[in-house]
Amino acid sequence: MNLAYKIKDIFIEHNGIYSELIIKIILNNKGNMVSQTKIARIIKIFKLYLVTRIKKM
Repeated sequence: MNLAYKIKDIFIEHNGIYSELIIKIILNNKGNMVSQTKIARIIKIFKLYLVTRIKKM
């Protein structure tokens, strides 16, 4: 399976909550050595957006 589709599957599986760093840790634990910058580029290509939380005061 292609690296880009692995990243997309992880991103969608966790509802866009996981950032590039957490996706990098997951992929490194599975044996795929990938940089955080490359993951960010792939996420940008697929136009996937992270869920941001607004801090309430």
